[in-house]
Amino acid sequence: MSISRLTFILAMIVGAVHLSGCANTARGAVKDVTSTVDAAVE
Repeated sequence: MSISRLTFILAMIVGAVHLSGCANTARGAVKDVTSTVDAAVE
């Protein structure tokens, strides 16, 4: 396996982990807003 192919695979893995982290952050932010709105309505 060449170095460039290994680097490409590593970059894909890092990118996937980064996107997953961003998705979790966005999901958490939506949950926070939803619970804040629910608390304000009650």
